[in-house]
Amino acid sequence: MLAALRTGDFDLAVGSRHVEGGDNTGLSSRWRHTLSDGGIRLAQAFLPVRLSDPMSGFFMLGRDDFDALAPHLTGQGFKILLDLVMSAPSPLRVREIPCQFHPRLAGESKLDVLVLVQFAGLLLDKVFRWLPAAALPVVLLRRTAWRGRASGGADPRAADRQFRISPRRRSPRRSSR
Repeated sequence: MLAALRTGDFDLAVGSRHVEGGDNTGLSSRWRHTLSDGGIRLAQAFLPVRLSDPMSGFFMLGRDDFDALAPHLTGQGFKILLDLVMSAPSPLRVREIPCQFHPRLAGESKLDVLVLVQFAGLLLDKVFRWLPAAALPVVLLRRTAWRGRASGGADPRAADRQFRISPRRRSPRRSSR
């Protein structure tokens, strides 16, 4: 990855499961493959560059490029690669490098309903470039939570505590904890 960036021909190097030599058999189930493939296809519909694995968490970007893009990041969710690519004022020059996704040895997947809502919010925010679009997933999550509460489910205010929408920041989001 570093060698690709050092040539000066690319702005971004991405480890991809979906190029020749890459492998995603490490996903835990058919359901995870379906979710991953669906998310990838949805993201690709809006990307300004060809990227076979926009969900990858394995990528490299030069510091100057990151510093220029950081003020435009939404800070929603954990799909920072997607956020970076969609925040660039012009299409980034991307080099995809094969990587293999092995089965998880420890820990648990972060994928849950909240992550899917954050993914939808990120896409809406980047595509429509306005806060109310990013707030739609929160409204949907709250409605779902209220329905759950009526049937004895979780407290809908928990959604507010877990996922807060704030105006787009002009500097990278930093935790105060």
